[in-house]
Amino acid sequence: MSGLAKAFVVINLILAIFFLGSVSTLFTVQEGWKQAAEDAGQALDDLEGRADQQAKDLKGTIDSLQNSNDGLTANVENLQSEKRMLEDNVRDLRTANGEKDKQISTFGARIELLEGQIADARNTIETKENRIHDLTQQAGDAEEAKKAAVAAMNRAVLDRQNMASELEDASAQLATITAERDDLAVLIETAQHRGIDFSTVVGVPKIDGQVVAVREGVIVLSVGRDDGVQVGYEFEIYDGRSYVGKVRVETILDDMSGAKILYTDSGRKISTGQSASTRLAG
Repeated sequence: MSGLAKAFVVINLILAIFFLGSVSTLFTVQEGWKQAAEDAGQALDDLEGRADQQAKDLKGTIDSLQNSNDGLTANVENLQSEKRMLEDNVRDLRTANGEKDKQISTFGARIELLEGQIADARNTIETKENRIHDLTQQAGDAEEAKKAAVAAMNRAVLDRQNMASELEDASAQLATITAERDDLAVLIETAQHRGIDFSTVVGVPKIDGQVVAVREGVIVLSVGRDDGVQVGYEFEIYDGRSYVGKVRVETILDDMSGAKILYTDSGRKISTGQSASTRLAG
């Protein structure tokens, strides 16, 4: 019997004792105690019957509560089992979450690396675009320079043609000039031995320079308009103190002039670095 049923039985017994005490009191103060005793007995029987019925009812209630308790216990055990399963799931999820956090951290590092590579690529693209712009500008400048060079080359070709024509004329005069030069050289040498200063006789000023280039029969001298050179001036060419030949100025620039060869000594050749002067060396 459960504790609750025992409590009800004790209460009934207490009530019964209280009833018996009351009946005893009645026996002492009232007449007709026999009838009272019978009534008390009947009342006691009724009370015991009700107590038994209550005990049975309580037993049923206790059994029902016990069944409910067993069900609740089973539910608690099921809930505890589910709790353990949930705790296991939580641990698994935490573990998985830790792995995910590591993956997120790894992805974050990779994203930062990729962002850095993207920034580097953008800088490289910008540098290349600037380089392309510079090269395009240089290409435009080169195209302009090419046009200027072509124009200069065309002028040079025309000058060359003019000089070639003049060279043919000079070649036709070469024999005559050579003979005259030989006669003149003899006369000059004789005059110099006699002390004659040709600077007071000849109208061409004394201009000294050098041969700086020889291109396609054109002799380029290091003196020009700024030095007093004029078209038609003739320069004697020397290699040291050795006479080489004579040239005549045909083209003048500020700092240089172009001349054509009038004649050269037999076996001699005008070349870069030789001296040039409007006067014969003494």
